Amino acid sequence: MILSGKGHINTGKLIYLMGASGSGKDSLLRAVAGWQKRTSSIVAARRYITRKVRAGCEPHTMLSQAEFDANERAGKFLFNWEAHGFQYGIGQEVLAGLKSGKHVVVNGSRRYLATAQGIYPDLVPLCLVVAPEVLKSRLIARGRETTEEITARLQQAQAFSGLIPDDVIRIDNNGQIELAVEQLRHILAP
Repeated sequence: MILSGKGHINTGKLIYLMGASGSGKDSLLRAVAGWQKRTSSIVAARRYITRKVRAGCEPHTMLSQAEFDANERAGKFLFNWEAHGFQYGIGQEVLAGLKSGKHVVVNGSRRYLATAQGIYPDLVPLCLVVAPEVLKSRLIARGRETTEEITARLQQAQAFSGLIPDDVIRIDNNGQIELAVEQLRHILAP
């Protein structure tokens, strides 16, 4: 059993998934969603975001800025941060999943990691690592960003690559997503 920083007894692992835009987080979370259909022991936390839901992107609950602020004031978020002009939140409901023995995968922010560890010290930090040329081709292929936005995201990814703490588990996702999925399964194995 794991005792979280808030004093809750938990039997599940909280996996804090990070990676640059285009690194494959959404693909890995879709694989987790597929597991949810076969087993109730692994779940993906749904994020609350002040961004419209788009086809092909991570499913999330869209909140207006006012709704997000109200949820934050009410203490409904375990984690919340700002990135790329949007607000992101992970609800307190993940604690109930952990307490019931489920492994919960959270799509987190690299910049927020230290804060998240302060809130929940027993989280398992995991980062998808992708070579710059692979990342660039994926960003171009998905067609969501302008050339300038892609350049900015690549620069940001490069800047953060050297700042990932040594205790973060790295998953190489330069190849097929199935290889990254298998690595995640190994991490979640009892």
